[in-house]
Amino acid sequence: IMLEGLAYSMLWWTNFWERSPEPWRVALSVALFLLGALLSWTSARTLGRQWRIDAGLNPDHELVRSGAYRVIENIALPTLVIHAIDDPFIRLLPETRAKILANPYITLLETAHGGHCAFLAQPNGYDGRWAERQIMHFFQHHGMS
Repeated sequence: IMLEGLAYSMLWWTNFWERSPEPWRVALSVALFLLGALLSWTSARTLGRQWRIDAGLNPDHELVRSGAYRVIENIALPTLVIHAIDDPFIRLLPETRAKILANPYITLLETAHGGHCAFLAQPNGYDGRWAERQIMHFFQHHGMS
């Protein structure tokens, strides 16, 4: 995307509506477009079955099979999980959600919106940093403050 943006800016940096861009700008822009296309194609090809347009993990990804997902039921300390359903990167699979909810040590705060690490609220007597407030309440509830 950056290469394409750079290619566009090289073409249209000057007043393109008054005169055609210089030949070197056109050549450089074409080269940047081609490089961007090649990088996109090779990235998608390298990722293979794991490539998704929303940048999430498929259920059979190595991180899901060998990461914390498979041991979450073994957590035995108070743990807070804050998750947004619209997170483009982290998807809670039904099996993972069931494991989290079955573990008495894990508190799941799941919101409809928040994206990836953007849990903000309208400032209403505080700074609007919703997630940080939830973490502090969790610590206070468990005597960790």
